[in-house]
Amino acid sequence: MGLNCGFSTEYIYQQNVGNERLNNADMSWIGLGYGSVIYIVEILQPEYRGAFLSLTSVFEIFGSLVIYLVEYYLSAKIVSLLLSINSLFLLIAIFFMPETPYWYMLKKKKDEAIKSLYWLRNGNKKKIDFEIEEIEKNLDSVNKNVLTFMETVFNIKWWNTFLLFSVYIMLIQLTGFDMIIPYAVQFFEKFNKTQIDNRIISIIFMTIAFIGTIVTTFIVEKFKRTSLVKYSNLANVILLIISGMSMKYFHSSASSVLSLLCFCFYGTTVSIVAYGMPCTIISECLPTESRATIFSALGSEFTITYFIIVLIFPTVLVNISIDYIIYLLAFFSLLNYIFVHCFIKETKGIILPGNGNS
Repeated sequence: MGLNCGFSTEYIYQQNVGNERLNNADMSWIGLGYGSVIYIVEILQPEYRGAFLSLTSVFEIFGSLVIYLVEYYLSAKIVSLLLSINSLFLLIAIFFMPETPYWYMLKKKKDEAIKSLYWLRNGNKKKIDFEIEEIEKNLDSVNKNVLTFMETVFNIKWWNTFLLFSVYIMLIQLTGFDMIIPYAVQFFEKFNKTQIDNRIISIIFMTIAFIGTIVTTFIVEKFKRTSLVKYSNLANVILLIISGMSMKYFHSSASSVLSLLCFCFYGTTVSIVAYGMPCTIISECLPTESRATIFSALGSEFTITYFIIVLIFPTVLVNISIDYIIYLLAFFSLLNYIFVHCFIKETKGIILPGNGNS
């Protein structure tokens, strides 16, 4: 599946700032990663969708952890080369994957859609007939002429959907996980008041997040989509407040360990908020005829927001007290909870929408 998000490449850009070594992850995986999310959504049955998309968190964190470790022993050029070779394998693999049945149905190629499902469902005729019937039923409520890019862009429903999920993505980014990973050592250098090496703390942080996301893939289908996002955000708020207060008002090694533990578990809960579940909810809400265009635009927004945050975060670390940064992350987690509760509808178990009424 690859090192980063299981779908893509990432390279390390290293530089020295004073005596500090920064590693900066290139988010070129977003384009390929988001395209893969759409593909996974459209080929999977509803009961498996959430669990498989949660694996995006697992592979993203695993890739970051592996690269974080190897870049201390290999040059950035060698790491980039290795990950480019990984991309070559992905390129070869994609030629053996069938197109999604939704795409074929939008193109009025029912026979090809059936062939695609036959491959994806291992020849299970009962499942194939049922899914084709459901896809046709959904598409009956839309104009079966495939929308052009410009028609999609200037469709008012497109903008309503895009603006709604734009706010959602901004709040996801501001909850903090994507800020912390590229500057883990620098963050924990200010955070850590124990005698444990900051690099070890960073590795522990990513390892706990990795294990937590693996566990999540086994339990995700037991919960509603929006409930999992909401209560993960509430958990973030509680963990961050405990962490910040323990660090600000208590100054013993024990209180510092408590702060670090809370922040490590925050790594797991915020990864649920930041990757698998948002991708699942967004993709399941989007109208079939516009899904690829809207999701690509949201992926671009995600990339731009990430780029800006990573650029300014070192300055934030230098100029703002670390406990205030933690409280700010808690504040945005609370806003995320409120936003999801008020505006994001539940999508668990649905056949993908075709009516454009997201």
